[in-house]
Order: sequence, then C-alpha cells, then structure tokens
Amino acid sequence: MLSLNSLEKNNNLKKNNMIAFLHTSSIHIERFENLVRKFDQEVEVKHFVNEDLLDYAMSKGTTNTNGFNLEVQSIQSE
Repeated sequence: MLSLNSLEKNNNLKKNNMIAFLHTSSIHIERFENLVRKFDQEVEVKHFVNEDLLDYAMSKGTTNTNGFNLEVQSIQSE
C-alpha cells in the first residue's frame, strides 16, 4: 500500500523528469510530442534534430556512432 508520503515523493520525482528525443528529421517532432502527451501532460519534452545522422547512415550503410555520441553529449550538457 502506498502512503501519502511515498505518493508525494513520486510526484516530486515526476516533476523533475524530462524526455529528450533525437530525431533524424523534424517531421517526427509532432508525432512523438503527441505520443508523450497521450500519457503525460506535465513531463518536460525536448526535441533535437540532426538530419546528418540519417544522411550518413543512408550513404555509408552504417550508423555514425561518433556523430551520435557527440549529439548525445551536446543534449546532456543542456
């Protein structure tokens, strides 16, 4: 059974949560935003776009791991 205290702690944790999406095209932003909002109206959502990651994968046939890692580091530093 959850106590009032544990519910308050869960709510405080929820207020500090954030979801970040790294998209390869801005066309995906609205779809993912709507998906998150279907389940949670309050969580902070950030969308980042790097089309070069998809271009690289399409031309090289592999993931640009270095580019992806740099993008993640940039997102984490915000």
